[in-house]
Amino acid sequence: MDLSSLPQYPSPFQPATPAPDRTAGRKLSSPLAITLVCLVILLVVATTLYVFWPLIDAKEHPPTPGPMKPLDFKVIQQRFDQVGQTTRYEEVWQLLGPPSSREGLPDVEEMILYHPDRYPDDVKSRIWLRWTDPNDQEKWVTLLLFDNKVYLKYKNGF
Repeated sequence: MDLSSLPQYPSPFQPATPAPDRTAGRKLSSPLAITLVCLVILLVVATTLYVFWPLIDAKEHPPTPGPMKPLDFKVIQQRFDQVGQTTRYEEVWQLLGPPSSREGLPDVEEMILYHPDRYPDDVKSRIWLRWTDPNDQEKWVTLLLFDNKVYLKYKNGF
């Protein structure tokens, strides 16, 4: 039998030949290589933030709903009696929707001026809200709010 046809394996008792050094001639400690590695890392971080930041921000700051459409005036007429003397501004907005205007009643404004003992005198906290029927300008609802609460309420034409 001829042994030359059998594969040749290195002897376990002989040291293996070392692998050739593939990094010979390349130095990773050169300033250019370090700069390139830092730029690649910075690019990966920036891209990750660019992609995921809107998702993170959307959880913390959900988008505000768009402007609410005015309600039908018949609905406002039905809900007007639900508005009490201490109803808060947010509750009024939910019940009656956005107002048609913010103009007050001149007669009431004059009455407030002549009777300061009956009404709060802080002009900054005074808010007038008016809902007008688009089909009949004589039908309206007006609220006077002081300190974010309903103080007076008026209606006309129904």
